[in-house]
Amino acid sequence: MQYRIASATRRAITEKMDEDPTFYKQFSELLEETIRAYREKRLSEREYLNSVVDLASKVARKDRGRDVPESIRGDEDAQAFFGILDGQLKTEGDELVAGDDAAAIAQQIIDIIKSHLIVDIWSNEVAQNNLRNAIDDYFFDVLRDEKGVDLPVEVLDELELKIMVLISVET
Repeated sequence: MQYRIASATRRAITEKMDEDPTFYKQFSELLEETIRAYREKRLSEREYLNSVVDLASKVARKDRGRDVPESIRGDEDAQAFFGILDGQLKTEGDELVAGDDAAAIAQQIIDIIKSHLIVDIWSNEVAQNNLRNAIDDYFFDVLRDEKGVDLPVEVLDELELKIMVLISVET
């Protein structure tokens, strides 16, 4: 039975990976580690079953296993964007942007996306570029210049790519 649960959980993770890569990657790694531990006899059959059932339950409920800021608890979209941003943004003093601030940034990005979303955006190069430019403007004008967030170009490019992939899955 635990093999079927593990297989079904792996399939669910694979199918939904594009929806929230940060969330599902974490659970994919946990599942693979649990399977490896069982095969290496570091887990009993009962421990393996309990672990697999727990992981399957968390994946089904989208339990992130960590606290997300109160402001985005009921908002799966904001939580997905928060997952991309959390731990990636640092101030010019090399301090991580706090969870509440990262949540607010996630919500701002969602607002920008909503204001630029049009029907068939993925077949409209101009609309896509306008959206990318609006996100770039927010990162540079607001985050870097107003809030003092250090944004190396390679970090910005990686975040923007993840954001665009997440948007394409959501729309």
